[in-house]
Amino acid sequence: MIKIWPHFYKSAIVFMVLIIVLSFSGCERQTGKIPDFGNVQETSERKTLFFEFMSPLIKAENDRIRNQRSRLVSLYQQFTDDSRPGWLDRRWLKHLAADYDVEFSEPYGQDQWQSLLRRVDIVPRELALIQAAMESAWGTSRFVREGNNLYGEHCSTPGCGIVPDDRSPAREYEVAAFQSPSESVHSYIHNLNTHDAYKIFRHMRSQFRKQEKKPDGYSLAKALVAYSERDNDYIREIQDMITDNRELMGAL
Repeated sequence: MIKIWPHFYKSAIVFMVLIIVLSFSGCERQTGKIPDFGNVQETSERKTLFFEFMSPLIKAENDRIRNQRSRLVSLYQQFTDDSRPGWLDRRWLKHLAADYDVEFSEPYGQDQWQSLLRRVDIVPRELALIQAAMESAWGTSRFVREGNNLYGEHCSTPGCGIVPDDRSPAREYEVAAFQSPSESVHSYIHNLNTHDAYKIFRHMRSQFRKQEKKPDGYSLAKALVAYSERDNDYIREIQDMITDNRELMGAL
């Protein structure tokens, strides 16, 4: 008589060990740190390596949003054709709207749809790359090394991040800390897509869409005055850096 159960348990144990190993590997990737770009002395090489590191992270987040937008546009078309979305689609819309801080409930109105369509959209790759380079000093800042913060984002709850050395005693903000570089990219794009300070950014991007044009990072940079206390000087630096590095970014 063949003993099946011992073989079954052995296989099950092997399977469970494999799952645990893969889980830890996934966690390691999820919580991974940024490479030490400070050790790269040659400027052009550091730029290339930084762009090569950042490009897949930005692409992955933009691809996720493209998929969301594609489904959203399809459902909006159903709505304009007087076809009510099904239950699963309505449930998905509810969760999507909540994620993008949009009041969205039946009966759906044009204002609700347009608000959501303006928010569920990508940030141009060149803009995301250059802001990361500026805010992180090409991946060498303290906040990158200690908190994977590529975009200089702040948080306000005590203990939520890293206290800047030069913070005024009257201020309470901290520089946000993230588990991974990809989490920082997600937070940055979500910030531009939801925060009231970037309404003009979203409006300008929607105008590109209405004209059936690809959103342009150089032009959209004009709408990011609120991103820095340096105001228009910040915008000019973004645009200058996009121009100076366009060839390098395009080669990736």
